[in-house]
Amino acid sequence: MNILVTGGAGLLGSYVMAALQAAGHEAFAYDITAPGPELLSVAPQLATRLRLGGIDDMDRLIAVCRDNRIEAVVHAAARLGLQPSLEDPAGFYQTNIMGTVNICEAARRLEMRKLVVVSSNAVYHQGNGLRLVETDPPFL
Repeated sequence: MNILVTGGAGLLGSYVMAALQAAGHEAFAYDITAPGPELLSVAPQLATRLRLGGIDDMDRLIAVCRDNRIEAVVHAAARLGLQPSLEDPAGFYQTNIMGTVNICEAARRLEMRKLVVVSSNAVYHQGNGLRLVETDPPFL
């Protein structure tokens, strides 16, 4: 299956790329920046499977999906960090919320039947202990 991994040049995305490749899928990364050498060591296919573009660019996103015959999307693209989100709430909203809407809309337009959204614990606060639990306060 041909799968597009948004945020594929990031930490989560590179591990998803490696796992998909190991499972026999044709994985393509979609990201706004190239991966560093440490992530290329995790997913060497990023060197040739990276398609540059932002999740805010619907035309580019659809073109990449069509050009690579994408059948499914794993959405891992996001801006991270509490402090940066407080400094640029509109930018974070545009990327994290509307970017996800764009991914869903592209999948709908292209009649994809599979879309997986993943996230890291970086979207949450530190919590009170070693494990994040539902009773932790939202901010420390």
